[in-house]
Order: sequence, then structure tokens, then C-alpha cells
Amino acid sequence: MKLATRIIGASLISVVLLTFAAGLLLVHNVQLEFELQQRETAERISRAFSAVLLDSWKTSGTRGVLRFLSDEGPAKTLGLDVRWVQFEENVSPDFYPWLPREQWPSGASAETESIIHTEADGEQQLYTYVPFVIEGQAIGALEFAASLSQIERQTQRIILISLATIGAISIVLIIVAYMTGLHWIGRPLEALMEKAERIGRGDFSRPIDLNRNDELGSLGTSLNQMCQRLIEQRQSIEQETTRRIQAIDQLRHADRLKTVGHLAAGVAHELGTPLNVIGGRAALIASGKLSDEQTRESAKAIKSETDHITDIVRQLLAFARLREPQPTSADLADVIAKTSELVQTFAERNHVMLDVQAPPKPVAAMIDSGQIQQVLTNIMMNAIQAMPRGGRITTATSTIPSAEPSIPGFACISVSDDGPGMPGDTLRHIFDPFFTTKDVGDGTGLGLSIALGIVQEHGGRIEAESRPDEGTTFRILLPMENQR
Repeated sequence: MKLATRIIGASLISVVLLTFAAGLLLVHNVQLEFELQQRETAERISRAFSAVLLDSWKTSGTRGVLRFLSDEGPAKTLGLDVRWVQFEENVSPDFYPWLPREQWPSGASAETESIIHTEADGEQQLYTYVPFVIEGQAIGALEFAASLSQIERQTQRIILISLATIGAISIVLIIVAYMTGLHWIGRPLEALMEKAERIGRGDFSRPIDLNRNDELGSLGTSLNQMCQRLIEQRQSIEQETTRRIQAIDQLRHADRLKTVGHLAAGVAHELGTPLNVIGGRAALIASGKLSDEQTRESAKAIKSETDHITDIVRQLLAFARLREPQPTSADLADVIAKTSELVQTFAERNHVMLDVQAPPKPVAAMIDSGQIQQVLTNIMMNAIQAMPRGGRITTATSTIPSAEPSIPGFACISVSDDGPGMPGDTLRHIFDPFFTTKDVGDGTGLGLSIALGIVQEHGGRIEAESRPDEGTTFRILLPMENQR
């Protein structure tokens, strides 16, 4: 109702000012009309008696004029308050006019003048001076006096009527403005504000229905249309987000399968030795030449090699399997150990040594171990491929304290190699999608981009340092367990 109150106040002030101005104008017009009537009356009477008055002046001068005014002049004839005045400095006070000296008429063009004078008792009088001109000189004038008490009473009545009008209009205006403001402005605005608050909370349901054909109704319709568009856009965003998540999952799975392809050759080579052992032992048992003890020993060897093959295949399948992210508390050293075990054969084939440095105490983080293992595998496979003549990859875990006491800090996995390194121009783009320094057919350029996305989803980040001929170091920073 604040807006309605302001409208009521502005309307009330406007009515008061307009009524007050109308009252002043009416009072001014009444006074002006009275003055004009008095002037017309004075001039008409003066014209009627001018001939006799001038003749009395020529015959007896001032005494003749005074005798005419006292005996048979307009004062007796019409009952008016008339006095003869002369425009001279040294005349008797009885003939001195109330008109200021600068307004005294002179010459043949002398005109009628009026002035309002306040008497000693406080009553106001309107004095009208009609000059008489003889031989081009104003010899004097008839002074007609009229009391303004009637005008004052009329002015008071006008003021009282104006005040009563202002009061009545104000009361009616307040009632009408309050009712119309409440019905036309207050309630619709409250409904619009409630709708805006629901939009701010993300609730686009329940369209507003003001049932109006004015600006507020148009605003309500616009809000309804905006909500409908927001609902459609939200649905579109949800569908697009679902498609993008599916595409990202497919890319990550494709990256896993690509890595599995690289690992498969090493796994096949590693499976050769236990298979040869199994084949040889089985042949000895089949020959029937072994004693019972030798047969049992051969069976144990076959069982051991079979378990070894099963473990290798299980690790490879677990890495390649597509599954939903499952964040749990995990020791980063275990994740590094499993990853190193997975790429060990591939590293040995390329004459690369894996140096896993054990931390002084366990470093835990809330992560999806399979996804972080994919990140580490990608980085370590890139490092192995970057060192065709062999080298060393060193992995370690540590903690990095936070600058804020309320935040425990980050768990860090570092992967360093002593390969050829990268120049700065290449280092700036290694996380860009489809950027690769490998030969055509050897890589898609999505591995590190996918790795960065996985780490960012965990609330962490990846840092990389490299210089030509000085190797490369990746640091994977993950929020510590009690920070998530």
C-alpha cells in the first residue's frame, strides 16, 4: 500500500493547491470587480455633475464647489461619501488626497485613479479620484470613498467555502483513493511481488491471473510468459546437460579403452610366461611319468600361474569397465600402487622404471578411485610414450596446507618423468581438447582434457611444469577427506 498512499498524498496535495489557488483567484476577481464598479460609478456620477461643478468653480472657486457638494451634489442626491480634493502641496488637510504624490493626475490626459487606504480603526477604504480638467490643467478631483468591509466579509465566506470544499474533497478523495488503491494497485502489486519472489526461488508454476486490461495486467501476462519460457529453457538445459554428461562418459570410456589397447600388448606378453609354465606342467602330468609328489607340485604351479593370469585379466577388466562414479574415502598410495601395477608391463617394454615413493603417513581423500586411476594411467602412459629410449617415472603423495585455517588443505599426487619435456607454447595447450603432439593415429588429444574434467568434478585441479630437456611434472590436487 505504499504506492497507493503516495498516490493519495499526491492527489490530496494537488486538490488542496488547486482549491487554494481557485479561492485566491476568486477573491482577487471579487476585489477587482468591486474596484471596477466603483470606478464606473464614480466616473458616471462625475460626468453627470461635471457641468454644474465646473460652473461653480468658475463662479466661486473652491467655495462654490464645496457649496454645490454640500447642498445638491452627489452626496445628497445619491447618498455617496464624496469629497473635493486638490492636487497641491499647500492646501488644507481637508482637501489633501490620500493618493500618493507620484500618482497625482496632471495635464489634459489626467485619468481616474484608485487606492486602498487603511483607516486608524483598521477598516479599509477604497478611494477613487475622478479629476476635473480646466484649460489643460487638473484643478482638483472628486474623491469617492467606499468601505471594503463587505468585500472582506465576502472574502471570508469564500475562504470558508474553500476550506470546507478542501475538507470534503479530501475526505472523499482519501476514501475513494484508498478503496481504488487497495483494489486496483495494492492487491495486484502484492500478487506480482509474490510471483516475483517465487520466480526468484526457481518456482515457475502457478501462473498469476490479475484479470485486468491495464499495465499491471500486462506485467502479469509478461511474467507468466517469462515463466513459461524459463520452464522450456530449463527442460532444454536439462536435456542438453544429460546429453553432454552421456557424451563425456562415452569419451572417458573411449579413453579407457584406448589405454586398454596400449596395455593389452604388454598383458599378452606377460601372459606368455605363465601360459608356458601351465602348458609344460600339464604336459608332464599328462605323460604319467611323475610321481604323486611331483604331480601335486605341478598342480600347485598350474594353480599359482592361473591365479596370476586371473588377477592380471581382472585388473584390466576393472579398469576398462564403464560404471557410475562412486566417491569413497581412499588412500592415494593404494590408487598409485594399483595404477603402477597396471602399467608396469607396458613400462618395462619401453625400458621405463616406475619409482613409487611411499608417503610417511597415509594421505586420504574422498574420491572415485577408478576415475582417479584413469587420470593417473593417462598421465603415466603419456610419460612412457614420451620416453622411447627409457627413463624414470616417480610418483609420490603429499599434503598441501591451506591459507585459511578453516580449510584442511589438499592431497597431492605428483607424477614426474625425466623425459624430453615441453616448451612453454606446448605446455599452455596440453589440456585443450584435441590438442596432441603425437603422430597421426597415435592419439586423439582428449586424454588430458578428460583427466582435467575428472579432477575438477572432484573439486580439485591439475598443475603442470615442464622445460625442454628437463622432464615434466604433473601435480593432481584433490580436497582432503574432511573438506568435502
